[in-house]
Formats: sequence, structure tokens, C-alpha cells
Amino acid sequence: MTVRAAFPSPVSAPLRLWPVLALLAAGAAQAAAPAVDGARAERIAQGAGCFGCHQIDPRPTDEDEDDDQSAATTAAARPPIAPAWRNVATKYRHDGGALERLTRAVLGGSNPYDPHWKYQVTGLAMPANRVAISEDDARLVVRWILSLDDAD
Repeated sequence: MTVRAAFPSPVSAPLRLWPVLALLAAGAAQAAAPAVDGARAERIAQGAGCFGCHQIDPRPTDEDEDDDQSAATTAAARPPIAPAWRNVATKYRHDGGALERLTRAVLGGSNPYDPHWKYQVTGLAMPANRVAISEDDARLVVRWILSLDDAD
């Protein structure tokens, strides 16, 4: 009868390096991704009506008191309808599945019972936008949004 070792044989060096090599390859692929045409993506978003609820930059938190007081008070009291896109970029920057998931949300709408922006925006759900934007254009707009610099 042959006695086998209680522990498996040591993993070979190439197998130990595989996770590191995979991360390097993924980073290189992301870095090699073509630049997003921001001007085109912004025109598409404008034409699809996205700016009716979204804006690129977050609203300033401190309204200028020299402005019309009633307008400033009303605007400050209400949260924005939808998140600013720089906030979206910051939130999803390191999420590898964000491009596809957000493209699906643009086309199919958002779930009003999924409060992922709770207390930051109104509780309205994003409607399905398949009639306003094609899948390719939606993907381009989402790629552009995800490429925006941090909101801070």
C-alpha cells in the first residue's frame, strides 16, 4: 500500500502567477480601449432627452444667498431628479460590469424599488428609453459617463 501525502503537491509557478497576469491583461485591455467621443455622446444624450433629469456635474450644496431667495430655497429643498453623471462615474468606476448593467438600465429603465441613490435623488424610476436611443448609442453614452472625472 502506498502512502499519499496529506497535502496536495505545490502549485507550479505559472499557476501561481495566473491571477497577476490576468489582472495585468485586463488593465492593458482597458487602457487600450478607444477614447470616447464625448461631444458625440453628449449630443446623443441631449437628443434622447437625458438632460431632462440628469446633469453632468453635481449641484453645488451651498446655494449663493445673493440669488433670488425663493428660487434658491426651492431648488435647495428638492433633491435632483436623477444622479449627476460625474457621481455615477465615481460610484461605478471600479465595477467591471457597470457598462453593460447601466446600458440595460438606460434601455429598460430602472427599478423604483432598488434604492441605490436613496436620499440623493428623488424616488422616481428612470423610464425605459428604447424608443429614444439605440443600444449602440446608449452604450456610447454610458461609456462616456463612466469616463468622466471624479465629482470631487
